[in-house]
Amino acid sequence: VASAGNDNEVRLWKIKTSSTEQPDVIFHQELTGHSKPVNAVRFSPDGETLASASDDTSIILWKDKGVRSSSFGSSAPQGDGTWGPLGVLRG
Repeated sequence: VASAGNDNEVRLWKIKTSSTEQPDVIFHQELTGHSKPVNAVRFSPDGETLASASDDTSIILWKDKGVRSSSFGSSAPQGDGTWGPLGVLRG
């Protein structure tokens, strides 16, 4: 899950679920690159790329540069903290 806000940052979160407990929301990584508030974030359909749009008139494309498992909530290595910018579009 990705969130955005007035602090110019994008945050990534993991959601761990279990059949017997409430889901746990765990902070994953902060993405820095915008100079004004971020007001939209969207994952690509395959989940491999994230786009963030800001009041600074830029859209940043982010890519996970680490190893991913097939299950986002599994205990296998998932590239913790390895999302980075892929490209920047300026308006």
